[in-house]
Amino acid sequence: LFRNQIVLRALVLTGSSCYVIYYYIVSETPLWDAIIATGLIMASTAYGLINLLLSRSRLAVPWAQLPVLEAMTTFGRIEPGLFRSLMMAGSLRSATEETPLTQEGVPPEALGFLVSGGMRIRKVDVDIVLPGPCFIGEVGWMLGTPASADVHAAEGAEYVLWPRETLRRTIRANPRLETALDALVAHDMARKVAAAAPTARAASADAGSDAAQAAE
Repeated sequence: LFRNQIVLRALVLTGSSCYVIYYYIVSETPLWDAIIATGLIMASTAYGLINLLLSRSRLAVPWAQLPVLEAMTTFGRIEPGLFRSLMMAGSLRSATEETPLTQEGVPPEALGFLVSGGMRIRKVDVDIVLPGPCFIGEVGWMLGTPASADVHAAEGAEYVLWPRETLRRTIRANPRLETALDALVAHDMARKVAAAAPTARAASADAGSDAAQAAE
């Protein structure tokens, strides 16, 4: 689709250029009205073509946000133009101290993304430290459910927060962004489930072994 749009705009520019030449030489006096009208069409098409090319180029991404884009592509591909729109709805932050991001039993007020550093997850008196990149509070954001654990960004961690309502308005206005973000979040959730499965099996095996020893 992207290539088709480029080809289409290139053909429009080529055809319009031919028309301008024709309108200039077809009569003794150039047809200025037609030339100006065609020139406006060419300018509009060229503007659309440039925006289309920039949307696929990392030139559209501010230098400070490039690490976020690099980290996010761990979970899939997102066009730089869509990424720029996404970042306009959020803010990139650095934790100068351990910073709470979600509270167990409370619906998250924002969707988070840990770019670098680590986060501490506390659930049922068990602390787990995990490194980035990963999304934070994605289940609560997608389903509107309370957070299942306390999550804190470690000191020095870089993270992005998107206020829930602001992000929802942004993706409602851009369906392509909504599709891309859903794909990234789903990939991260699948990765977390796959990583948690061996731990759950190991815990189940330990519980079974303890029960067997108690029975003896």
